[in-house]
Amino acid sequence: FTNIIQSGTFTTDSSRDYTVKIDVQGLNADTYYFYRFEAYGINSLIGRTKTTPVSAVNNIKLGVVSCSDYRRGYFQAYRNMAARNDLDAVLHLGDYIYETGGGMTGREHDPNAEIYKLQDYRTRLSQYHLDEDLMRCHQLYPFITIWDDHDIVVDALRDTSLRHDAQFGNYADRKYAAVKAAREWLPMRDDTTTSFYKNWRKLSFGGLLDVFMWDTRLYDRDRFAVDGNDTLYGSPYAKIIGPEQMQWINTELANSTAQWKVIGNQLMMGQFRAVTNDPLIYENWDGYPTERETFLDNIINNSIDNVVIVTGDWHTSFALDVCKEPRDIFQYNPINGNGSLCVEFIVPSITGDNFDEGNNYGLPSASFASWLINTGNQHIKYNELEGHGYVLLDLNPTRAQAEFWHLDDIMDPANSGESINGIYYTAHQGNKIQQGSTASSPKPTQPDIPPFGAVSVEDKLEPVVLSVFPNPVTDYLFLNFVHNEPQDITIRILDMTGREVRSTNQVFTEGNHQFFLDCTGLTPGSYIVTLETESSRFSAPVIKQ
Repeated sequence: FTNIIQSGTFTTDSSRDYTVKIDVQGLNADTYYFYRFEAYGINSLIGRTKTTPVSAVNNIKLGVVSCSDYRRGYFQAYRNMAARNDLDAVLHLGDYIYETGGGMTGREHDPNAEIYKLQDYRTRLSQYHLDEDLMRCHQLYPFITIWDDHDIVVDALRDTSLRHDAQFGNYADRKYAAVKAAREWLPMRDDTTTSFYKNWRKLSFGGLLDVFMWDTRLYDRDRFAVDGNDTLYGSPYAKIIGPEQMQWINTELANSTAQWKVIGNQLMMGQFRAVTNDPLIYENWDGYPTERETFLDNIINNSIDNVVIVTGDWHTSFALDVCKEPRDIFQYNPINGNGSLCVEFIVPSITGDNFDEGNNYGLPSASFASWLINTGNQHIKYNELEGHGYVLLDLNPTRAQAEFWHLDDIMDPANSGESINGIYYTAHQGNKIQQGSTASSPKPTQPDIPPFGAVSVEDKLEPVVLSVFPNPVTDYLFLNFVHNEPQDITIRILDMTGREVRSTNQVFTEGNHQFFLDCTGLTPGSYIVTLETESSRFSAPVIKQ
């Protein structure tokens, strides 16, 4: 920070949950920048970002993820993407948080109940952002995010959810609360002049890539059919993205001059069937065949090549050809892929429960399920049902390649092991899946950043408190603080008379710490939480509900 390019001030308060979001203009294209925030004489962690290119580039690498359930395991996927240090951006396809309560010891959701109020969603997003692996990934890369159903409630639609009931109040209020908290906490622009819920957008990476993020959940999605006899199935009026968004994507794809067009998608586009032609899962695009046909007709009518759909939500790893009817030999040849209009890569969950963790649909084994999938869906060229991890999407002028990186053990926070389970690509103007064999080469080393936990506190060794949450508190109060040498620290809760009602003292090693104080049994009211060392004292007011 010896050469300051831009600086300014921003005022935040409780109306936006004390988050800070600044849209910096006038930066150079295709350039790394470092940034930090300062308040009350204390500097934040240093962040690094990179602006997109506007001219020709030979390579773009994206990390693609979805379904990060804090309760279900540790976030090594974020950790390992950060350790690569060569991504241009991270595409998060939704289910950034999960709305339910519970969790294993040490990974319980906060609040420990299903969330539905604004403060609930804020607290949950704060908790996820305090995960060290997710924090490190945000510190290194720009994130491109879109919401899915668990960011609000499972099976969320435009105006209801099959899983929302009266105990959670009005659905419109719940949807508003979730979206407001997401707009506060996630890196998406605050331009909501046309619609508070409109989050679909395009981002360009020079002449090589256009990224389109669309919303198949909240903006204009109707209820999906329950079976093939449901009048909604096949109805020309059933919407998954709706006419406004459909016109946008079709126009943008037809006008795009980028070589590759990547669509960030929440629900499987390609067909997924068993013995009959009826869909297995009507929640996917299978349940909205009219809109899918409209989308694919646009590709045909405008001779659009190099469309790559990356899909989250389903906790599986798939690579498949996308066509209008994969079982019609006159439209699609499963042997050589001729007739495929575009390709789809479905990314594994980071921690969301997989086939072997409850999502087995009554089938005896993953290998048997994979055999069934291959037998009834020959356009699906790769499927794996048990791995957690991420997709590394590597794009260059000759091909777009997806590497499916699976983690060794998400239940062991010390285990960062991973391996490639599959490599699949589509060649330039090929528009079909081919199996690859060679992982992409690392990009040139990106400019380094101080290691996680290093806080820029000039000439100070005192702890820096990053957050105290939730506030108001019900059962447990969390303090997130960081310091750069071992210290003896005392943490206390005082009532308004100064009487100590809770305290703990211990030596904390250097680094980032999340410490919790048990507030159960405290009388509702106002308190002061303090963090004290031999030479300093931090204090903050909290309210016990």
